[in-house]
Amino acid sequence: MCAIPFQTIFDKGVSLLKMEDAGEDGWTDEIDDHTKSALIRLNEYLENKDRHVKSLLTVLNMDDASETDISVAFGEHLLGLLAPGKTYRVDGRSKGKRRCQCGCDAFPAFNNTGIGHEEVWHGYIDLVLPSYPSSYEDMPSIAKIVVQMDEEKHSKKRKLDFDGEEKKTSPGGKSIVEVKQVLPEKEYEQALAQTIVFSLLQKKEHPEFKHHMIPNIVISPKEVEVLLYDAENDILLCGNRFRLFVEKNSERLTLFDYSIVFLWMVLNYKIFCSFSKTETLKHYKSNFPIFAAGKWEIYKNDLKSNVAHFNAVENSPNVQFFLQTSVKLLK
Repeated sequence: MCAIPFQTIFDKGVSLLKMEDAGEDGWTDEIDDHTKSALIRLNEYLENKDRHVKSLLTVLNMDDASETDISVAFGEHLLGLLAPGKTYRVDGRSKGKRRCQCGCDAFPAFNNTGIGHEEVWHGYIDLVLPSYPSSYEDMPSIAKIVVQMDEEKHSKKRKLDFDGEEKKTSPGGKSIVEVKQVLPEKEYEQALAQTIVFSLLQKKEHPEFKHHMIPNIVISPKEVEVLLYDAENDILLCGNRFRLFVEKNSERLTLFDYSIVFLWMVLNYKIFCSFSKTETLKHYKSNFPIFAAGKWEIYKNDLKSNVAHFNAVENSPNVQFFLQTSVKLLK
């Protein structure tokens, strides 16, 4: 498996932050309006980080937080604020639809997020993060929320809140330290399938776009990972997982600044991803068209989006992936 440094793919974003850090006179004159807007979003988030961290931990530490609650919290207090459209849409099939449980009382938009085709892989996206208006090649990002609890139900569990107080929960309670550090194989396969199918779908619906390297953010209350697939060149990039939270002053949790900047660059990939680098990666194919074999024409031409419900198909396919052929994207 080939290792590709993060800055190789997102060198535009890295260079921009170096320019901002240097603070030379007139450096902002060299960037366009979309890039300036992206910087404003990042700086606004960092300025209000403590408030958003408190909101996130309020929900993540709830004993009865559902996957929907966690999806809304991530959309409302992290991903949606860093995305170009500053908004997000939640899977309309989600159970327990309600306002953000942190106390901000925000009510998200629930929409049809089904993608795929009955005869091949099909499923529902947890979060869709719209990009810019159509005039700037509106190609959204997607996110998969993973709430996989530790199966060791009788182990002692604890959690840290924003103020650093240690709290004990019952064996059945959910807390940020209960989430498995290793993503279950089934969840990982689904995330990869979503990544590939969503990119193929965007290529089908928007063939006029220059690039189709689409990110899928796989996020849990503990960690985050990013997958990207380029439907044009059949390149699959699989990122390392890294921490979402770190201890602040050894007494309370805060969001890892690296994770914030990383997610910001990924969500604004239309600005910061160096698509030209895909030319150097063309010999690292995922070989998905070959693997899809007789179903490739469906993947290529017949995928659907915004689906509310897929009709049941006998022997519905369970997509498997050969990760050895993918490219590793390092943090």
